[in-house]
Amino acid sequence: MKISKAEESSFIWCIFFSLIQEVVEILKDSKGKRDDDYFDDLKYIIIDDPVSSLDDNHLIELAVDIANLIKRNESDVKFLITTHNPLFYNVISNELNNNILNPKFVSKQESPDIEKWIYNVDKHSLRYIFNKHEDGRYDLNILGRKTPFSYHLQLLREIQTIKNTPNQLKKYHLNFLRNILEKTATFLGRTNWEDLLPKVSGEPDPHLNRLLNLSSHSAHAGEEIGELQDNDRSKLIELVNFLESNYKFSELIQQNEAV
Repeated sequence: MKISKAEESSFIWCIFFSLIQEVVEILKDSKGKRDDDYFDDLKYIIIDDPVSSLDDNHLIELAVDIANLIKRNESDVKFLITTHNPLFYNVISNELNNNILNPKFVSKQESPDIEKWIYNVDKHSLRYIFNKHEDGRYDLNILGRKTPFSYHLQLLREIQTIKNTPNQLKKYHLNFLRNILEKTATFLGRTNWEDLLPKVSGEPDPHLNRLLNLSSHSAHAGEEIGELQDNDRSKLIELVNFLESNYKFSELIQQNEAV
């Protein structure tokens, strides 16, 4: 039987992931009480970009599984994960933003020797971005909770910044919103980005739908910077407010801007 390189990689990953699951379970117990002492000196588990040949659905599932495994780890073993994939990074980063309270912890006074958190994002999770410069230099910068792959958030942030001065809104901002909606629909598994628009009589808002479709088919550059009519400008602001309240984009942007 012959298998492809992608299938071979997936098979190897399954074995490796099963192994580290077993390691995490074994190391839950203190030394001397473990079923096996083979991993007693283990300090690091390195996972290098395990995303080859995976579609988006399986990639998200993989990121969630790895994050859950890390958060269940009660030993001193450190996980080092590298990736160049924006979706994988964003999903696992978001998953690792959730603290897990130790069920054995009552209060610091009643249980001074027991950690409050099994997993605490500020204590147990560090994120870095590795950059290569044109002159050949490299640097490694800490990210905190920032998301380096968040072009759509930058677009929305620009619109949020100027929505209180509506005269600055131009037709190209409609393209920004179309881009944001398409990326959000893809992430949510929706076939059509129009499904994310506010509903009018149970259907996507026809005014917004027409406005966003027309803006993305402009034939001339001059149309991109043209002025919006007052009613179109109002609909654009309405859509931004809708996205903020329904999909919590404001929280994501604030998190991404935090140091």
